[in-house]
Amino acid sequence: MIPPGAPSGSLHAPETPGGQAVRPAARRAVPRRAGAVLQMVLFTVVALSFGRLHELIPGAATLPIGKILLPLGFLALLSQPNFARRFRVLRTKQARMFGLLIAAMVVSIPFSLYRSGSLEDLTDFLRGTASLVILVALACASEADLYGVARTMVAAGGALGLAVIAGAGEVIQGRAEAGTTYDPNDMALVGVVVLPMAIWMLRDKSRLWRWVGAACAVGALATVLLSASRGGALGLAAIVIAMAVQYWKRVSMAGKVVAAATLVGGLLAAPQTFWKRVGTLEDPNADYNTTSDLGRLALWKRGLGYFASRPLTGVGLGQFGAAEGAWLEQSRGATVFKWSAAHSIWIQVLAETGILGIIGFLGLYLPTFRDVRRLRARATGRAPPDESLHGLGIALGISIIGFFVAGTFLADAYSPPAMMLAAVAMSYSYLVRQRTLPARAVRRPPNASGFTQRKVVR
Repeated sequence: MIPPGAPSGSLHAPETPGGQAVRPAARRAVPRRAGAVLQMVLFTVVALSFGRLHELIPGAATLPIGKILLPLGFLALLSQPNFARRFRVLRTKQARMFGLLIAAMVVSIPFSLYRSGSLEDLTDFLRGTASLVILVALACASEADLYGVARTMVAAGGALGLAVIAGAGEVIQGRAEAGTTYDPNDMALVGVVVLPMAIWMLRDKSRLWRWVGAACAVGALATVLLSASRGGALGLAAIVIAMAVQYWKRVSMAGKVVAAATLVGGLLAAPQTFWKRVGTLEDPNADYNTTSDLGRLALWKRGLGYFASRPLTGVGLGQFGAAEGAWLEQSRGATVFKWSAAHSIWIQVLAETGILGIIGFLGLYLPTFRDVRRLRARATGRAPPDESLHGLGIALGISIIGFFVAGTFLADAYSPPAMMLAAVAMSYSYLVRQRTLPARAVRRPPNASGFTQRKVVR
């Protein structure tokens, strides 16, 4: 009812029979609209930063998309009614280890072989990659948000592979690559990370997303094969074995036949370059990577030497190449030479940021396996608390295994696939913690009737 004396059309909330005002529906819709805006910005920035699809469009590769979308994402995050509660994700083990990794980067700068270069790399990392990780972690406050990010990663990575199949990008020396960010090895890493999550989507409740998952699984497989990356091939083998172990008893015979046919069909259709490069793994001693001073094996040995000489600080963030240049100048007296990358995530982090860096880096991923076991233990004797959450954890763990194996041969420790996995792992750990923490009672002051109130929280 309208209070006496109120002008016609005034915006007063209607009253219930008990006299309490009811909040208008329009006001309740404000948080929903704010959440929708956040999701739209979040999914867009994830798709473009992970899939790099805009780089396939002429003239769009140089657009400052990150400089526009990241601030928009944080503005949308600030508009959320539960903004302060979202910072609880920073209490996870992964988030603390991310802080340790950044601290190791900072510590390495004063002792860097090239201080201004390390400082520039740190600034770029904090402004771009680290901001993206924090945005994704804070924005995934619910399982629906996390599923949305995972689906977006699958759709973007799978679309990259499907675009390559359709003829987008370039083929250089028999190896496909797309855009300016990803070379063939990077593309293979994207495919390795995406494939287990695409398989997870095959059990989605929505038929549309199941079809998207199937198409993106084909695209991810094609990305690895068409790139002809040996590290990608080893990563693919690792995730195929891991998926066989995890899903063998859960998948019907028809599903096993379809999966095997898809894999065999993809291998038969792989280009000759793929088989030629993979064939070199049969006789490692015939490959320059094991015989040359500039091959991977020699690089890794020197990288361990750089770490041994500076175990606490490393040679400086992004300065493995500078260390290589100094070695070549001293050992060969060369003035023109190649400043080689570490060609391994482990050597890259260890040599550049020291022991604290490698501890922080491992801490981004290894706790995920504990989180999956915790969720499974919570469900002992009954169905998991959420089949999709449990399934996503298994897929995330397999993606991490593939990343570890493929990344052993790639200097991609801070690449979009690596950091997106870290962001998803943070959010997953937070949501598992909310699911598995025992409820506790919090005492409140007595109410008007004199009785003590209790609120159950997690």
